[in-house]
Amino acid sequence: MNRFCRNGAIACAVLVFSLPTFDFFVHAFDTDAASLSGLEGVSVLVETSGAEIKEQGLTVDLLRTDVELRLQIAGIKVLSKQEFSKSRGRPLLYLSVEMSRLDVTRSYACFLHIALRQNVYLKRDPKVRGIVAATWSKTMTAVVLDSEDLRAKVKDLASDFVNAYTSVSPKKQIDTGIRG
Repeated sequence: MNRFCRNGAIACAVLVFSLPTFDFFVHAFDTDAASLSGLEGVSVLVETSGAEIKEQGLTVDLLRTDVELRLQIAGIKVLSKQEFSKSRGRPLLYLSVEMSRLDVTRSYACFLHIALRQNVYLKRDPKVRGIVAATWSKTMTAVVLDSEDLRAKVKDLASDFVNAYTSVSPKKQIDTGIRG
């Protein structure tokens, strides 16, 4: 019986870790996509942890650029620091990325969290100010092989935000600069 259990566990581990990439768990708290309505744009903040991220050649600037490009392609304005400080609600799209090498394989366990944080007030006491809350978020735990796989997951989360945003916001004409 002991040998059977051990062989079964090994077979499961081989199956799980032989897959190139997969998502363990994706959790979305986007039931309030309505909180994205009326946003004039967002500022983007990216934080990372884990030495493996740097070992893979990933930087905060690179990941932020990946997110900002997704937003800009969709016509969502990326606010400068000055625009952000003057914006209503101070909408901040926050991305947290953690990466850790799995000893058994040549892959990495990753935890990714993206959230729109903005100033809110208490309905029961609107005089209470200065509260920042995540009004939309999505979390993903995944196994990736390399930096390109991780960047793809980041882009997927950014696209999820874009989809939620565009579901409640009127389409804006995007000026591509191309004239016919």
